[in-house]
Formats: sequence, C-alpha cells, structure tokens
Amino acid sequence: MFYIFFFALTIMLTFSNAIIGYSSYFNPGRRGSCSRGPCGPRASSCYKFVESLGFSSWAFLFLGTPLMAAYGRIFDVAWYFYPGSVLFLGAFMFIPAGLGAVIAMVVTVYMPRTRRGLVVGAVFAAILAVLIAASRLMIVKGVQSMDLKLVSEVFESTRFSRNPLLPSYWLSKGILELADRRVNTSSFFIGLIAANVVFLVCVAHSMSASLMLRGWHVSQGSARRSGTRAAGRSTARSRGCCSSSTATCG
Repeated sequence: MFYIFFFALTIMLTFSNAIIGYSSYFNPGRRGSCSRGPCGPRASSCYKFVESLGFSSWAFLFLGTPLMAAYGRIFDVAWYFYPGSVLFLGAFMFIPAGLGAVIAMVVTVYMPRTRRGLVVGAVFAAILAVLIAASRLMIVKGVQSMDLKLVSEVFESTRFSRNPLLPSYWLSKGILELADRRVNTSSFFIGLIAANVVFLVCVAHSMSASLMLRGWHVSQGSARRSGTRAAGRSTARSRGCCSSSTATCG
C-alpha cells in the first residue's frame, strides 16, 4: 500500500505547491518585486520556491515520519532505516515542489484568462472524470459477489501506482528496499530521486527568467481588469441611487 499512498500524496503535494507557488510568485501585495530591486526574477524565484516548499510540504514530513517509525517498529528493521527513511522523505518533497512551480508559472502565463475558457476547462475535466468512473463501474459488474469484485477491482485499479516511471514508486521502492536491508538497491533509488530533484529545480529556475515576469504582468493585468469592472459596477449603482434620490426629491 506504500505505492498508492505515496502516489496520492504526490498528486496532492503537486497541487498544493502549484497553488501556494502561484500566491507566492504572483502576490499582488508585493508590487513590482519581480521587476524592481537588485535581485531579478531568478534570485526572487529561489526565495519564493523555498517559501512555497516550506508552507506546502511540512505536513508531508509530519505525516510520513510517524508512519515510517511505526513501520520500522512492526517489522523490526535495522537502525539505519529511520534516518534513511527521513532522508528519502526530505529529498522526495522537492519533486512535487518543482513540478508545482513549473505548473504555476505555465498556467499563469498560458491559461485562458476569460471566464468562458475556465468554464470550458472545468466542464471538460468533469466529463472526463464521469466517463472514467462510468467505465470502471461497467467493468465491476458481473461475475462474483459485488464485495469481492469491488475489492479485487480496487487492487487491480491501483496497479498503475507501481509504474517504475513514477516518482512515488522510487520513494516506495527505496524505503522498502531499505527496510529489507538491501542498502545498495536503496541507494540507487535515493540517487534517482536526487537526480530528478536537481533536474526539476534547474528547469523551474531557468523558466523563471522569462515566465515569472510575464506571469506577474498577466496576473496584475487580470486583477486590474477585474478591479475596473467592480469599480464600474459600483459607480453605476451609485449613479442609479443618486438619480433615484433626485427623482424622489423632485
């Protein structure tokens, strides 16, 4: 169950880093922090990356450390399993942080800014989710008793989490190999995680040179447009109130 557990945590951490990264990179309160000042976008993105990593990933260590301690206590692992598992968790949390930073910058720059585009994307995602759920239910119907079929279908449907290309597989496999005292194999997976961490952080750092400044201007432009529309509506209301009061007085 480590595979599906860490796969789900990877998805949640990626979304969490993307959302917190967006609010950190393109915060309207920090007006002009990307374009003014001695730092520049790349140096500013490093600080904001660490900030979003701390806010979004502390719960991952808080949740994973007791789980590793309980697993080690039950299965009577070697002493080095405990610091090794913490090392795995600490290195792994940089992968969803890098993915979230890239997603935040790309979505801010290239996602359609109109409500129609957002509604179309949400409807498409909802239809796709309904179709996937319906296909799963159609497969479940049939042969054995429903409970046994549902249990077997759940385990069959989570087999994708054992894909060797998934970062959650590297984390799960490395921890399990470390628990079985196969240190050499576990070292391979920690090296694989570290290499991908360096790659994703370098990609996010290089993309920040162009996308971060553009995304900041896009987000500020949309904020100004929404503020202008709100101001226009309030002005129209105030004019309507003034005209109605004038007509009443007349």
